[in-house]
Amino acid sequence: SGKDTSQNVLLKSGDVIVVPFNDYVNSLGLTSDDINNNYVIVYGFVNQSNGSNSYRYYPGYTARDYIAMAGGTKEQGASFRSGNINKTTIYRLDGTKIKKAVDKFVLPGDMIEVPPSLLYQIVGGDGIIKTLTTIASIASSIYIIDSITKKN
Repeated sequence: SGKDTSQNVLLKSGDVIVVPFNDYVNSLGLTSDDINNNYVIVYGFVNQSNGSNSYRYYPGYTARDYIAMAGGTKEQGASFRSGNINKTTIYRLDGTKIKKAVDKFVLPGDMIEVPPSLLYQIVGGDGIIKTLTTIASIASSIYIIDSITKKN
């Protein structure tokens, strides 16, 4: 009906449309133009020392530089590093995902994710240690109930 459809993309089953963090950007009170021109967002397992996770864009800075601005990776205890800086991912405004990007140059509007370390995933949060504790608790309850019922 008179509309130009030359820019339409045909989607197939299994295709994924990525709209990088629009809700998240809006929740920061920023517009896409602000992000585009001035800011880089750092999130995940970082300390966020300035109380925010958006940082002014500086040409020539790497993801490592922005992680440092965010106060570095979070730590639990003296030697338990919960942020895995080596698995840092950069998400570009165009939807491009760059893995192992800690030493890659950052562009305006990039979003830098620092994931948890494998050790944190195992023992932190809802890791395997909590699961094993729950299983042990259930097993001991079954044992106690079984020994009580055998006495009767």
